[in-house]
Amino acid sequence: MRKFGLIAVALALSIAAQPAVSQQYPNPYKVGNHWTVTGVHVKPGGGLKIAKDIATVWQKQQDFAKSKGWISGYKILVNSYPRHNEPNIYLITMTDRLATPDEVDARGVEMRDFMNMTGEQMQAAAAGRAEFSSPGSTSLLREWVKR
Repeated sequence: MRKFGLIAVALALSIAAQPAVSQQYPNPYKVGNHWTVTGVHVKPGGGLKIAKDIATVWQKQQDFAKSKGWISGYKILVNSYPRHNEPNIYLITMTDRLATPDEVDARGVEMRDFMNMTGEQMQAAAAGRAEFSSPGSTSLLREWVKR
């Protein structure tokens, strides 16, 4: 019986010591920026059209968003060897935090003013891209940063 009591005390002490051990060895990573990644599927013959659209519309919007502090950066990645149903292009934006619903609305107004377009005109422009591309899925990723 005494042996069982010693084992129970040792077990209780080892459980109580766990927080101290975990504080000594924290996760080697901390969370970083949010990355929004959108895949774009380019239709045959649409490579030059989508490149021009990204350069004149999407990049202009990203530069404006960056100047306003809404995003910390953006990237355009090309999938050189896409497999069946994989996007040809990935459009990526990085931000340290997600916008609140009120911020999303206010930013939409500012962006439409900046682009000198109504919401309907922006939607029509997006619909026109269907001629040479189609959007793939969008993922929201969270960067891990080494401590």
